Amino acid sequence: MLISTLNILSAVCAFGAAFFWWRSARIQPPHTFGWGTIAPDDWQTRKAPGVEWAENVARMNKWGAGLSGLSACLLGLTSMVGALQGSGG
Repeated sequence: MLISTLNILSAVCAFGAAFFWWRSARIQPPHTFGWGTIAPDDWQTRKAPGVEWAENVARMNKWGAGLSGLSACLLGLTSMVGALQGSGG
């Protein structure tokens, strides 16, 4: 029962990782990374067009990598539990 639960959790994390990496690949970069014309008082409070895009991609990659790592840890834990149960311990 424990091994089945760990396998299911691992699969859910793997699918989640795939989803977030797919989403990060689908985010389109802006057509221009330049500042264009911005009023002098506004340049400190506005982000360049490329910054928001890069932040979105980084956020999706962070979730994808985190879920991928969690999936790998769950698979490792599943193997350890299986080995302990199989050895009678």
